Amino acid sequence: MNTAFASLNWLSILGATLLYYMLGALWFSPVAFGRFYDKALGFERPPRWRPGAEFYLGPLVGCFLSAVATAILLHATGCSSQRDAAILGLVAGLGYAGAVSGVNAITPKTPKPFLYGAVTGLYHTVGITIVAITEYLWRGHAELILNGHLLMLADEYPA
Repeated sequence: MNTAFASLNWLSILGATLLYYMLGALWFSPVAFGRFYDKALGFERPPRWRPGAEFYLGPLVGCFLSAVATAILLHATGCSSQRDAAILGLVAGLGYAGAVSGVNAITPKTPKPFLYGAVTGLYHTVGITIVAITEYLWRGHAELILNGHLLMLADEYPA
């Protein structure tokens, strides 16, 4: 476990975190699945409603922790292809995050628990799959271009 943690590509984790987070911003917006999410919770957005900081910081921390855990799983399982990464993402997303979303939805305070479980569970399944594929593709290929110069930031896992 120490080896897996020590060899994490933090740049790929940060990139995957941001992708997962941005997916959530789109997913839960009124343009995508936000209306279904609100309906599942019995919530009506007041006019000009602005969510507080916890609505942004909580998911960002969760996306980061999921990206770290996914990177450790990719290392521990010896993931060796983009297909392997996609399968790992689907299994972790549906098997853990999707299942937990469904279980957490079943409360007396959630008017439509199955809708809530579907919206949040699918978000996490898609998000963690994107995280796994992103981290797989990025490891060993983390490059940063500054002022036209290519800088190699990590080359631990050649493809």
